[in-house]
Amino acid sequence: PIEQVRAIIMANFEFNMEYSLYQDLIAFYEGNSNYEETEDLMYASQAIHAFLVSVLEAARRQKQIRPEIDIQEFSLMVWGMSVGMTQLINTKEQILRMYLQGSNLDFYSNFSDLIIQGLATK
Repeated sequence: PIEQVRAIIMANFEFNMEYSLYQDLIAFYEGNSNYEETEDLMYASQAIHAFLVSVLEAARRQKQIRPEIDIQEFSLMVWGMSVGMTQLINTKEQILRMYLQGSNLDFYSNFSDLIIQGLATK
């Protein structure tokens, strides 16, 4: 299951690279709607969260993640950081190229590795 967490994080990157306008539209809507989420967006958000939580719970049962981690909180953190990382890649390409040797995929993959390292039991 811990590799499923990595796969979910990487799937977010792949989705964003293929459908980058989607994140832009969501950000625009949220920024201009006084944070009133539609019923459909709320349902989608809850489904994403529930899915990641179920994967994290399976990883915990298999003792693959540290026991002190709050799974609900961690799921929300991963969601927020993943969105932030994809926005950084989409909006700061020129700056990233100044400092990074690898590709955007390498950069995001390193981010994914750091998340897994913080999550995993030693």
